[in-house]
Amino acid sequence: MSVHLRSATLRDCSAIYEMVRELENKTFNKSDFEKIYAANLRDNSIHYVVAELDNRVVGFVSLHFQKLLHHNGSSAEIQELFVNNGLRGGGIGKQLMDRARHIANDRKCKVFEVACNIKRKNSRRFYEKEGLKRTHYKFTENLG
Repeated sequence: MSVHLRSATLRDCSAIYEMVRELENKTFNKSDFEKIYAANLRDNSIHYVVAELDNRVVGFVSLHFQKLLHHNGSSAEIQELFVNNGLRGGGIGKQLMDRARHIANDRKCKVFEVACNIKRKNSRRFYEKEGLKRTHYKFTENLG
C-alpha cells in the first residue's frame, strides 16, 4: 500500500492526538497535548512524520534526537509509531520506519533506537522484522 509521507504540521494535531490516545489506551488533556505538540513542532530535536491515504492521516512516527555520551554522538529514537488498526500489515509502518531511518542518516546519527512497551508483542515482532535488536531493558517510574 502506497501512502504519502510528509512532515507533520499543526493541522495534524487532532489526528495525532487520537493515535497517541489509542496507542497508550488513555485520554490526555487535549489542551496540554496541543501545547506540547506545537512546541515539539518547533523543536529541532524532534521530527514528526505522518502517513496520508486519500488525504487522511493514517499513520504517524515521532523521532527524537539526542547527543549522548555513551554513543559518542547523535542518536535517533522513535518515541511513537502508530498505524490505524485496519491498515496494519499493509506496509505503512515499514514506510514510516524507512523514512525515520532516512532522517536519522541525514542527521548523521550513530544509533537508531526504539523503546517498546513490553505488552506490545506485535510491535516487538515488527521492530525485530525491521532489523532492530533487543539490547536493553528500560525502567520507568511515573512521577505525576
